[in-house]
Amino acid sequence: MHFVDSDFKLHKNILSFVDVPPPLEYSGILKQRLRENLNLQKELVLGGTLFNVRCCAHILNFLIQDSLAEIYSIIHNVRGSVKHVNASPGKQFSISKKHLIQDVFTRWNATYAMLSNSLEFKEVFKKVEDVCSFLALFEETTKIICGSKYPTSNLFLSEMFGIKEALDAVV
Repeated sequence: MHFVDSDFKLHKNILSFVDVPPPLEYSGILKQRLRENLNLQKELVLGGTLFNVRCCAHILNFLIQDSLAEIYSIIHNVRGSVKHVNASPGKQFSISKKHLIQDVFTRWNATYAMLSNSLEFKEVFKKVEDVCSFLALFEETTKIICGSKYPTSNLFLSEMFGIKEALDAVV
């Protein structure tokens, strides 16, 4: 048994060894027979209620799925963006011959491919970030000028001057 504790220290313990002669085909019937035989030999803890045979890949998949659940909102946003871009006319960016990959949400490796592929388009998203930063100035000015609990006519000129300075800095 391997596990990582709350301090991220790896622990390794041997719970038990049981001789399982090969060849053993894995199926529901053989698993049940194996459980019954081990239980008769008093080899299983708690009467075999914890007996579960999983391959390492299946265990790894569970671990990854649990980890991805912790960052679901990020994955959901990227997945939605990719879906929107791929569904749009003229969907692919002209800056590259590459395209965004849509994942299959039940396959973690497809999600990884989508996320890592989207990193190749970070320059496009960086431009969106710059545009949003610029538009934030207009958003703040709109909130100030459209205030309903105070007079705003005296604020208009100074706010417009701030916008003009921002526009001059860009041009």
